[in-house]
Amino acid sequence: MNIKLKTEELKDAINKIVKGLGNNKMLPITEMIGINVDKSTLSLVSTDGTNKVQVVIPIEGDNEPTSFVVNGKTFSQLVLKTTTEFINLSVEDGKLVVKGNGSYSFSFPTDEDGEFIVIPNVEVDKDTKVELSAEDLKNSYNINKSSVSVTMETPAYTGFYYDDNGSVATNSLKISYVNKKLFSNPILLNAKLASLFSILPEEKVYVYQGNSEIAFESGNVTIQGFKMDDVSEFPINDIIPFLTADLPHKVRLNKKALLNLLERIAVFVTPFDKNSIKIDFTKNGVRVWTLDGINNEIIPYTDSENVEETSIKVDVTNFKDLVGSNPEEELVIMYGHPAAIKMTFGNVSQVLALVGE
Repeated sequence: MNIKLKTEELKDAINKIVKGLGNNKMLPITEMIGINVDKSTLSLVSTDGTNKVQVVIPIEGDNEPTSFVVNGKTFSQLVLKTTTEFINLSVEDGKLVVKGNGSYSFSFPTDEDGEFIVIPNVEVDKDTKVELSAEDLKNSYNINKSSVSVTMETPAYTGFYYDDNGSVATNSLKISYVNKKLFSNPILLNAKLASLFSILPEEKVYVYQGNSEIAFESGNVTIQGFKMDDVSEFPINDIIPFLTADLPHKVRLNKKALLNLLERIAVFVTPFDKNSIKIDFTKNGVRVWTLDGINNEIIPYTDSENVEETSIKVDVTNFKDLVGSNPEEELVIMYGHPAAIKMTFGNVSQVLALVGE
């Protein structure tokens, strides 16, 4: 094997492939990058033990098929720090030799039988192809990640739910929903798999579903993972009433002004406050207080409808997360429900549970 690559092309592939690495010390393959060469392509492959990422680079020459793995961190750092126009990859004396600014070698890890460890290329059953938009997939993740659970008390809450109505995520205290159909059948994707939508390079994405596997193919990138088994445990029927509720009181606020206010007020929130703040809906604006009643700030509405003066308490971190996920300049807050407030912008609805006394 002796391959000459444009450095920038390899860097672009590396920046994508490292997103698929894991850090499971008990599963060393998750810290390695697989390199699979055939006559006309070089494929980089990474895995976190559940999901796989593959990036294919066309190469010249008539190369003998070969496969091996290298340390992902070391190899990626070397490539990203190389400043020459081209990088040469070759196998010499049983090692990968990388030549750019200098000459560097990588040993090939072996298994218990002394065989080279490999990460096979992604294999996809293409009988069930559906075309989706990369922008829609990325947007659904960027909005809903603010609500997905990061703990395993309820495994279904750690996933991103999709059906023919749109996509939803919740941790039971907050809900995010994007009203954009992506999948006809209800599925639940793990958070790492959904995060990999960010590396899809082209707008057109082909999706392939099996009984348990799912793959996304865009340009020279393929992402493969598994649908979560907990889809039936996701409480979509309990969530829908909150998403469809038309609460009686509505105010419109500048997103940046509200987010900056929350950043300032959060400085004064203490553990004794249970991470909570008080919000007063006044006739002219929202006034936010620390629970001790000392620190406060008000911002005016840009518009309002049927304002009723009232006070609520919310978790400041959860509130910031939801507001921060809004890509638009303004958002609407709807209130009047005894247990939650609702925020909307564009085709997005978000629900935040109130903090009780």
